[in-house]
Amino acid sequence: MEVQNDVRLDRIATGGAAIGSLESGKTVLVTGAIPGEVVDVELSEERSSVAFGTASKISTESADRVDPVCENVERGCGGCDWQHIAQQRQSALRVEVVEDCLRRIAKVKAPVSSAPALPLNGYRTTLRLGVKKGRAAYRKSKSNELLAIDTCSIADPALVALLEEPGFGKSKEVTLRVSQATGERICIVETYEGVSLPADVVVVSHDDLNHGADVFLTENVLGHDFKVSAMSFFQSRPDGAAQLAGLVNDMISPDAKGDLLDAYCGVGLFGVICGQDRSVFGVEASPSSVSDAGANYKIGDAVEASLFERWDAQKFETVIADPPRAGLKAKGVAKVIETEASEVALVSCDPASLARDAAEFAKGGYELKQVKVSDCFGQTSHVETVSLFVPR
Repeated sequence: MEVQNDVRLDRIATGGAAIGSLESGKTVLVTGAIPGEVVDVELSEERSSVAFGTASKISTESADRVDPVCENVERGCGGCDWQHIAQQRQSALRVEVVEDCLRRIAKVKAPVSSAPALPLNGYRTTLRLGVKKGRAAYRKSKSNELLAIDTCSIADPALVALLEEPGFGKSKEVTLRVSQATGERICIVETYEGVSLPADVVVVSHDDLNHGADVFLTENVLGHDFKVSAMSFFQSRPDGAAQLAGLVNDMISPDAKGDLLDAYCGVGLFGVICGQDRSVFGVEASPSSVSDAGANYKIGDAVEASLFERWDAQKFETVIADPPRAGLKAKGVAKVIETEASEVALVSCDPASLARDAAEFAKGGYELKQVKVSDCFGQTSHVETVSLFVPR
């Protein structure tokens, strides 16, 4: 591979790489580096206008560079791309990424700030893993090659204990889940063949779940118990779920008493915590999540099984939306605007999709008032935000 020497890096890119310029003037995105550093870059790909590479030598080191706490980073694990960056700088870089996307994509400005820091390690309660000869595995950085592991610094300790087990059998992929409230553990497999895990772990196949197997965890967030079925989405960490719900509560009006729409409601997290004194209506496409939300909502609340874009819109005073990574997109934003809401709290897990949604809200007459950035995914470049939109 070609190596470019003494490349100065000056900003951060969506996706976590540091950005600099080669001698030719071509932009280069460098993994394993921090803005402000001067590095030698081992190029892995060159296109007409941009190149990609990895920092192979650090000539001028950032004061925010730290030694990774996980041994798998040196082995090439692709699970955490920011283990070399101190936590405070990770938070600042996430804010920079959000500000940059809003400026470039949405052409809007709004106050963007960090929420209080969350613990960097031991937080993940769901792991999606490959299987290599019966052992849990992550994929190597920028590769489909599997790397067998027996530890993970960001995983909940109860899941780390399962990584030490060579008992995942003939499945090619497995999903592990744990409740921090109860200690319940689930392993979702492709086949039961060869599976050998501790007796307390509930092992269930995708096929059985698709045929109605009722397997779930009970998680607790801010004093509320939530039924979370094996196939239902839930935030990656309960303290992160609590922070996101708290941020939403802080943004929406404390005097609002009208009906609340919980769009892409999942298991009902935001409707339960933010709608205790209001009528809540959830919209969700996942059958297991619809069932969970119905169990988790208070008496009198309701949930409709529907793709949000196809839902027959009604009027709501407040809308909370937590769409998947692609965001609301134009049809979803249009559906929110149809509700004539006086306030919209948008939970986003991708800064670029947030910016695209912000541009659509601007077209529809809504103004972005503020953005809070959560460190839900410590040691990684993933960005979670809560934003407030109100009619102009």
